[in-house]
Amino acid sequence: MHRLIQAVALDHLAEPDREQHITKAVELMVELFPYDTQPDQWPQCAQLLAHAQTLIDHARAVEAKRIRRQDAGQDPKLPRLVTSVGIYLHSRGLDSRLARQMHEQALFMYQQLYEGDHPDMAHCLVWLAIDLREAGEHERARDVDEQALATRQRLYRGDQSDVAMSLNSLAIDLRQLGQHERSRELAERALAMRQRLYQGDHPEVAISLSNVAVGLREIEEYRRARELDEQALAMRQRLYRGDHRNVAMSLNNVSRPWRCGSGCTNAITLTWL
Repeated sequence: MHRLIQAVALDHLAEPDREQHITKAVELMVELFPYDTQPDQWPQCAQLLAHAQTLIDHARAVEAKRIRRQDAGQDPKLPRLVTSVGIYLHSRGLDSRLARQMHEQALFMYQQLYEGDHPDMAHCLVWLAIDLREAGEHERARDVDEQALATRQRLYRGDQSDVAMSLNSLAIDLRQLGQHERSRELAERALAMRQRLYQGDHPEVAISLSNVAVGLREIEEYRRARELDEQALAMRQRLYRGDHRNVAMSLNNVSRPWRCGSGCTNAITLTWL
């Protein structure tokens, strides 16, 4: 529906009906808009983006009225939609500043909703850390990633994919801050966890292999770094058929000189968890 038609339709509804319609629309959009968007989902996100952003504006206005009325029960679906839109904007490279604003808004909403730990809040923290890292705010990114990791470690026991993601993300922050030994330790913990979680080839294992290799180059363990890059390349070639950006990244890593110094870190690797 065109946004003008939406606005006219909403204006002709009584306040309770308007709020109910917006809440239902948010629930529907959460189902339609992919959460962790992948490149093959970008066309779907592109079609829904304008509608999602308009709906978020309407829903935030409803939330503001509820707060003024001191009504209980915020909509738990709204911060999830806001997070999803932020992830798409960041992943597609459309608007990094707006993506960060989305994740900050979603985090604030989650903090109002949940007093304790919650998986969706931890996921939002990880993406906010990515936004901060790419903006060069490495210390704040580290602090946010430490919060996300601590949350997930309280939520989950033993090996868990989200914990491995947070270990990897924090390792990237520490590497950017020059804490190479601790960074390598966390990256290797993430790799070991993923290898226990997934038997055989898996995209997350390949990501960890590449990220550990980056850390090893920083401490001049070039031979082992090359071995891990070659393992990641072979795994990705088995996982993906034809042209694929993951394979291209691994080809780039393997083709680099063994001794390329600290400036050789691949920017794509640093954003993958």
